[in-house]
Amino acid sequence: MPEKAITLSTSLQSIKGVGPARADALSAVGINTVSDLLHYYPRKHLDRTTVTPISKLKKEMEATVIGKVEAADLRRGKRRQYFQAILSDGKGMMSLTWFNGASYIKKAIKVGDRLAVSGKVEFFNGFQIVHPEYDKLKEDEDPVNSGLVIPLYSIPAELKKTRLDSRGLRRLIKTISDSLKEIPDHFSPEFRKENRLAHINNALRNIHFAESEDVLNEAIHRLKFDEHFFSSNAPGPSKIIFTTNRDQSIEQNRATSETHF
Repeated sequence: MPEKAITLSTSLQSIKGVGPARADALSAVGINTVSDLLHYYPRKHLDRTTVTPISKLKKEMEATVIGKVEAADLRRGKRRQYFQAILSDGKGMMSLTWFNGASYIKKAIKVGDRLAVSGKVEFFNGFQIVHPEYDKLKEDEDPVNSGLVIPLYSIPAELKKTRLDSRGLRRLIKTISDSLKEIPDHFSPEFRKENRLAHINNALRNIHFAESEDVLNEAIHRLKFDEHFFSSNAPGPSKIIFTTNRDQSIEQNRATSETHF
């Protein structure tokens, strides 16, 4: 019997490779269907315009750095243990420090890992970021030299418990996107042309897997347009308002609750 075709309404519980534990974790953060997952937008994208070389860092700046972990271990402070890793991008080195959850981070980050880290740069015996946001990258994920655009997602505690990180979400979304037929657009071709809008099928795929910065910007423009269009025409407290900029996630705000993507 052939497998049932994947549609926007398909439950993630029926997607091969998700499993009951991850399906429950995704459901706990409001992701139940293929449509929910496609609308779980990245919190940010890595490309050559958003990554700062370590040699260009300055104190107090907010920065995203990509490098390889050269050393990593628990250290003993005056009051407690902390975890510290040394990150190198080939042209400079910096330290990453975690005072909270040091034992957990020790299990998560190993020498040789390739990381994208973000946070406020401080200077103490060299540049460092304390409690940075981090994502593991594959060796061939090089947005600086390859022109790749890499999506990074918010990973709530529920997903972390199932070891579902940004790489895992990228794989899951890619698998679904490759199996999903074209998504019909609610706007006519004439309306899209008049408002210079990408097709919704392209926008929902390219927000996750853009081949270039221009393609990503087209997707962001289309999704922003949709949310503003429908929120301005939707009565009552259920309307959704999205705002975004080039370096930040698209944020979803409801009148009754707020979720940041």
